[in-house]
Amino acid sequence: MVIKVVILIGGYMLFVKEGKALIKTKLNEKEVFYNPRGKFTRSLGVIVVAAEGEVKGRELVVADALAATGIRGIRYFLESGKVKKLFLNDISRTAYYIIQENLKLNKISGESAIVTRLDANSFLSSHFKEKDKFDLVDVDPYGSPAPYIDNSVSAVKEGGILAITATDLAPLCGIYPWPAFRKYWALPLRGEFCHEIAARILINLVVQSCGRKERVPEPILTCRSEHYIRVYVRIKKGKRNFPYEKIGFIYRCEKCLEVYVRSIKEAFMNKCPICGSNLLTSGPLWIGDLHSVSFLDKLNRVKDLVEEDRAKVDKFLFFFKKELKMPPYYYDVSKACGLLKKSMPSIQRIINALISMGFKATRTHFNPVGIKTTAPYKEFLEVIKLSTKA
Repeated sequence: MVIKVVILIGGYMLFVKEGKALIKTKLNEKEVFYNPRGKFTRSLGVIVVAAEGEVKGRELVVADALAATGIRGIRYFLESGKVKKLFLNDISRTAYYIIQENLKLNKISGESAIVTRLDANSFLSSHFKEKDKFDLVDVDPYGSPAPYIDNSVSAVKEGGILAITATDLAPLCGIYPWPAFRKYWALPLRGEFCHEIAARILINLVVQSCGRKERVPEPILTCRSEHYIRVYVRIKKGKRNFPYEKIGFIYRCEKCLEVYVRSIKEAFMNKCPICGSNLLTSGPLWIGDLHSVSFLDKLNRVKDLVEEDRAKVDKFLFFFKKELKMPPYYYDVSKACGLLKKSMPSIQRIINALISMGFKATRTHFNPVGIKTTAPYKEFLEVIKLSTKA
């Protein structure tokens, strides 16, 4: 919410109220970017920090490597009640000074917050020693986070959290597959569940980095909203429990549209077992759960801390829990109805029908007309046919 505009010599200064934070940034100043569409992810981040403080039983040391106005870290500090020390970094000279002004505006002292002006990788790599690492590292770039992954993983304390955002959804969703492969070392899959594929490729980017550093990753929360994918991954030391079986490939038949999931420990697939047609391949990517059930329980206990986007937070937390232990893809009801040339029936009616047939089925946060189900695609289409006749 914009609450005030002040004219200054050399340009305009914009004041924005978000959550409990009041910040200012220069209007039309590219170096200091404030994105109102990212408000929900910041609200969700507040309760992640609060929940992690409950898990750890103490206040946290938190870093934002690409802080811009500092809004994310400032909200974490003011609203979670679990930040002991806040590190805000941005290479922009203007951002560096704006962040300091915003800390003063919100009465956050120099003892509680440190502002630096470094390249993000230089900032992260300067915290590689265990005593200098962070409980939570937040990296929210414009575009791909790939250039920052290795140093981000190294900057997370034992058992801490890495929060990563990707906004380059055109490559990740398969519109530009080869740039996606170059950045993420994975092939995306264009189509109805491309956003979930994108999230799983992003998680696997973190997994790959953890493997190189003999660390074990555990995704605890994954979110797609607006124009971005955001994942929270807990990172621990060790190599014995590395999740090989949760990395794999997702295949889709070009003709019958059936979907198959295989771990990297299983044989590769080339042809559809049902119709013998060629398979489109996506991966390697994460095929395990996108969220942690215990962490979701913690989030539900602290969700009252945020006033901004409260209804959306409630809705997403509900869907996150429903997505647990379900297949790593979903079907788009609208696309299926287009294929069948049928009008779209009630989503809940389809879910109820699938459950009555013995399949698991639920809605997903990835797509308002998406359904996660254990039913083969052929059965899913039959259910839609029956639902439109009734």
